[in-house]
Amino acid sequence: QVDGYSLSYQESLCREYVEKQGWKTIEVFQEQGESAKTADRTQLQKLLDYCLKNKGKIDVVLVHKIDRMSRVTSDYQAIRALLVRYGIVLRSVSEPIDSSSTGKFMENIFSAVSQLDNDVRADRTREGLKERIRQGLWAWGAPIGYKNTPTGLQIDQGTAPFVKKAFELYSSGNYTIKEIARMFAKWGVKTKTGGKVHPQTVTKMLEDKKYIGVLYVKKWSMESEGLHEKIVTPELFYAVQRVRQGKANITPLRLINNPAFPLRNIAKCYSCSKYLTGSKSKGRTKRYSYYHCICGKTRIAKERFEELFFEYLKLIQPNDNFRKLFKEVLVDVWEMRQRGV
Repeated sequence: QVDGYSLSYQESLCREYVEKQGWKTIEVFQEQGESAKTADRTQLQKLLDYCLKNKGKIDVVLVHKIDRMSRVTSDYQAIRALLVRYGIVLRSVSEPIDSSSTGKFMENIFSAVSQLDNDVRADRTREGLKERIRQGLWAWGAPIGYKNTPTGLQIDQGTAPFVKKAFELYSSGNYTIKEIARMFAKWGVKTKTGGKVHPQTVTKMLEDKKYIGVLYVKKWSMESEGLHEKIVTPELFYAVQRVRQGKANITPLRLINNPAFPLRNIAKCYSCSKYLTGSKSKGRTKRYSYYHCICGKTRIAKERFEELFFEYLKLIQPNDNFRKLFKEVLVDVWEMRQRGV
């Protein structure tokens, strides 16, 4: 649709033009929902393919307006040159173009005007988007943890807690990007399109300033304070950046004392209660590490077992109430001893 003319009305005008010229219509190509800003369009490619296969049988390609063929001058010229190679001329119902010098000149003018109109619209759209960013409103799709609303980004209560958790886990230095991606799958969190959260998505998430309330558009070098609510604190966000850059003073738990099997002689077999040992098994392409018991009833991959162990440690970690109570008891005991009670 263009300039208020429906597709059916454009087609009827083309057919009337064909009849007045005494031509015969042999095929109709009608585009719906595809912009003339690009030459990579389904119906346009079908038309060009049809012209190639029927070279010598087609004299004219007729359009309602030149900008229906393309709104980009270079694309239009390339399409026109291709049709000329096939022995086909291009004609417009609405514009006086032909093979005369004046007709060719007018054709170039109409093509340039189409591009100018396209560029002006693009400029207006771009300025509108920039103004929205200046106002603190995000203009594109919401990242995981947020949802789009008419008034800007709004926290998605279903996924925001998991986003915050991902930042906390990574800032500890004990989790890799891949491990956090697996955690999202475990939590049941998906992308906006319903897909799996891949490591690349996690990487972009950990670098996204929108989570601290800042809107940043790289291609325009724009940054502004967003009106939306933060999911993570700036302190946590930049702690994550330090870990990513290798500048954080963190000793990952898995690397303390750097043993090959840190849980060996600590964890026990569920069957015989003997301490587990560890060893590597040779596969087809590499060696695989396992914890196992000499009784033969326990055998588990090293990476999986250590992951379960750290999950268990987090479960039994004392909460704030317990720590507060412990401190009070400790102070009471110390004061009693000071008094000689």
